[in-house]
Amino acid sequence: MKYPSDWKLTDESQNDTAIGGIDRVSILSPDGFEITLNSNVMGIGGSCQDCKTYETTKEKILGDTMGVNINGNNKGVYGIGLTRSDGNGTSDYVCSFLCSFQAKNSQGLVMISGKYKLSDAEASNPNYQPKTFTLEAFKNDSNVKNAKMVFSSMAY
Repeated sequence: MKYPSDWKLTDESQNDTAIGGIDRVSILSPDGFEITLNSNVMGIGGSCQDCKTYETTKEKILGDTMGVNINGNNKGVYGIGLTRSDGNGTSDYVCSFLCSFQAKNSQGLVMISGKYKLSDAEASNPNYQPKTFTLEAFKNDSNVKNAKMVFSSMAY
């Protein structure tokens, strides 16, 4: 995978005794836009009451057609993520929050997404709302354009 030279790659992988190893890598831009790549994700739960998909485009990524989803909430756009159809082709490629797809060689899911990272103070505040954008402003953000470049450059 390729990413801008001034972005920082960090390996945040861990071993979970219940499900085994979880690979987690983040790539952080100088101004706080973070792309996260998580493998062997299991048991995704919870919900997002006001999550919404603003736009989905289909692109060839990792040798398959992926849905590149721009999502957010009723206040605006704040994230981008990947998803693809299931084995039966029943998915419409759209996801509104925890975008994921089946891993190539395991039972787990892979979750790849990007958004502006929360500070520790923001993350600890239960009432904090993510910074939102209009759809056009988000699509024109250089970090989002770089995220799409990172997604397109990935290979097994």
